[in-house]
Amino acid sequence: MAEHEMTLFQVGLAAFYIFLFKLTQQTDLCVLTISANRYRAELKDILGFFSNTLPQRMIIDPHWTLDQLFDCTKELCLKSMRHAHFPYQEMGELQGIQTLFLAEPICQAKCSSELVLKPSRSLLDDMVAKFDMTCSIDYNNEIRSITASLNVSTDLFDAKTISTMAYRFQCLLDQVFISVSSFVCNISLLLEHETELLQQVNMNNKFQYQSNLLLLHEQFANRVEEHPQKLAVVLDNQCLTYGELFYFAQLISYHLINACHIQPNDIVPLCVERSLERTIGILATLMSHAIYCPLTPNHPQQRLNGILRQTNAHCILTHDMTANKFESKTVNLSSLIRPNNIDIIDQSLNVPRRDFDEVAYIIFTSGSTGEPKGVQLTHRNLLLTVASYAYNGSILPTDTALQITPCSFDAHVPELLGCLIMGGTSILLHPDGNMQLNYLTSLVERNQASYMHSVPSHLSIICEQLEKDNAFERLVTLRSLCSSGEAMDIRSLNKFRRNTKATIFNLYGPAECTDVSIYKITQDVKQMIEPTCIGRLSPNLVCRILDPYMQTIIPDGHQIGELFVSGPSVFPGYLNRNDLTQCVLINGLSDRTEPYYKTGDLVRLDAYGSLHYVGRKDFMVKLRGQRIELGEIEHIILNASVNVTRCVVIKHQHSKTAHEYLVAYVQTTVMNIESLLQQRCQEQLPSYMVPSIFVLLDKLPLSTNGKIERRLLPQPDAIIEQIVQKRGEQPKTKIEQEVSALWCEILRLDMVPSTTISFFKLGGNSLLLMKLYYSYQNIVQFDTNSLLISHLFRRSTIIDHAQLLQSQQLNIERPASFAQTRLYLDECLRFGTSKNSIATYHMPLVYEIIQTSISLKRLERAL
Repeated sequence: MAEHEMTLFQVGLAAFYIFLFKLTQQTDLCVLTISANRYRAELKDILGFFSNTLPQRMIIDPHWTLDQLFDCTKELCLKSMRHAHFPYQEMGELQGIQTLFLAEPICQAKCSSELVLKPSRSLLDDMVAKFDMTCSIDYNNEIRSITASLNVSTDLFDAKTISTMAYRFQCLLDQVFISVSSFVCNISLLLEHETELLQQVNMNNKFQYQSNLLLLHEQFANRVEEHPQKLAVVLDNQCLTYGELFYFAQLISYHLINACHIQPNDIVPLCVERSLERTIGILATLMSHAIYCPLTPNHPQQRLNGILRQTNAHCILTHDMTANKFESKTVNLSSLIRPNNIDIIDQSLNVPRRDFDEVAYIIFTSGSTGEPKGVQLTHRNLLLTVASYAYNGSILPTDTALQITPCSFDAHVPELLGCLIMGGTSILLHPDGNMQLNYLTSLVERNQASYMHSVPSHLSIICEQLEKDNAFERLVTLRSLCSSGEAMDIRSLNKFRRNTKATIFNLYGPAECTDVSIYKITQDVKQMIEPTCIGRLSPNLVCRILDPYMQTIIPDGHQIGELFVSGPSVFPGYLNRNDLTQCVLINGLSDRTEPYYKTGDLVRLDAYGSLHYVGRKDFMVKLRGQRIELGEIEHIILNASVNVTRCVVIKHQHSKTAHEYLVAYVQTTVMNIESLLQQRCQEQLPSYMVPSIFVLLDKLPLSTNGKIERRLLPQPDAIIEQIVQKRGEQPKTKIEQEVSALWCEILRLDMVPSTTISFFKLGGNSLLLMKLYYSYQNIVQFDTNSLLISHLFRRSTIIDHAQLLQSQQLNIERPASFAQTRLYLDECLRFGTSKNSIATYHMPLVYEIIQTSISLKRLERAL
């Protein structure tokens, strides 16, 4: 104090500023102080009460040293004393506001001998708190000691919290008086038991694993040796055993190496719809020691071409359904996968052994710079993630797993390969199968599936329809349900738990952490009252939760920090983007040699060691489980036309329906370019990234520093209401009226404004379209293999849907086949008389087994 020529009051005020900054994580602080208000010499000896309440506002720079903070506090106090005579009440009226101050410190230096006999203040004295928090600092001159006390309102805090605050303040004062060269942001309020909790969070659920683990395809080969006749993959009426799957994968890998000259670490894109060929292609790529890279077939061609340029691929694996998407470098898997195409017996692949830490696959995710970025993941990353699945019991070797996740999700690789590596059976879906509710749930029942993964919004639609149809018995065989990508919906969870016995795993994890880094097991619905709770760390991972100044937050369930994750599941970097890699892989956060991944996710840590998701630090969003960088959409819109000068895209949740969708606000002087902007987005972005609504404005609201003020943007709900109120062409035919009624029910509208308006313009999305597709099957009988949900997506008006349904409607009466005629004749002969005999129609056939072994499971299916 003497060095800075400060009073005890000023030092105490500076310490209190630090205390409030560390507690609230706010830098703009205003504190009330008491001024004696004897600013004139003639007032010093006059008896009376002249004190005035004086607000002291301090904007702290967390990177100040304590020296700098002391100097600023001293200067602030001296400046404020010039206005100490101004009444505090009038100050509030001048601003036109009520009291906004959080606390009032009263700092007094007492030298009177009378005060030595006064008992020290207790934190729990029966005193009425006039403010939320009052800090008092007393100096005892006789024993040369300083006493600090806090008087806190019990209306806001309980006794335990107040006591904890006092210990934190003591901890802070100990650091303040040790070194004045410390930075303000480095002052810690962590107590000893909280430090132990943070260590315990990172010590839980450790298990030993071998450092020389086999590669992914080698693990699969071991499962083949253990049970070659076990079913590996099933797709409707098709299936492959482990032995057959290995044979075809080896056949394709031999072709890739010898005919396509694929070298180790070459990237092999795979553009294949849901099929057996896709599974074969993934394994074949790994067997040839190349890097698997999925391409989603229904993504715009321009986006696919951009990914191909980044991968510099020598060949692209396709099949009959996607063979025409690319002009060259394609290998058609359908033409190669034939039992007797190539004899690979005694043929050596002659591929050198790869390192366990080399890249196994690349997942392209949305990128803020306008093009996707490739997340590289190694064999170690995936194998350790699969090992953690087995450790927490989410998927087991005995499971029959329904493979729902499309290849646009990063979770599809651990979901598919994880099942095969463990030795389970994977049930595949046909294209668009994940969007067909009847088909999806019947697969669970027919195959007695025990494992399923679904994003919460998708699960919500499934549960809603099963409850409506009273058909939850279809899911009775499920043992494990994994859900990720969004906060769990409590109502859907309640429905699911009431009707099944499955254990629910609420998973969290970005692609950079191999899909799962934190999980929560739920046996009882009551355990998940708070949907934002994402649980505890997966085995062998560690984390840190840091404030913006890279300091550990207080684990009290209130402070928010950014999550950093380290461990064997963290990726090595982005493809060809070392600049991005250096920004997100941080070294030096602890004594670990492995870097920490900077997730950008804001979380809280409660006193029980569980993490709670709060939001994002940037403008990345999750929409129906899909990861979206809003900056990529904005980049496309800004480059769509020279008339677009500014753009901002937000994710919005409708206030009535709770449906989520993207809204683009565009600053332009031309008001008829909405169709152009939508067309450009559809040409370059996946459907889930195309904004549902484009709002054209003359000028976007800006803040004083020139940034777009998002909170002042027009509300999307009001815009949709305006669209709905504009009446256009109304339904004419009966089927158009039925379609219109279903739209109103699903979109929760009183009336559809026009039969020519798009389903998505009214707030529809892919999951609502799935629900609509299911409803169409209840009013019109059509062939689901002929009319796919993707057809409804491409033609999205009432007129379009009515035409599609009418063209696909089945004719119930059709000519009977010869076999049907024979059955009908036999029925008439046997049951046409008065004799009610029971008869069976037999078709005896003799089969010769020409192979040395036979799959009993496949034989049962054949019969």
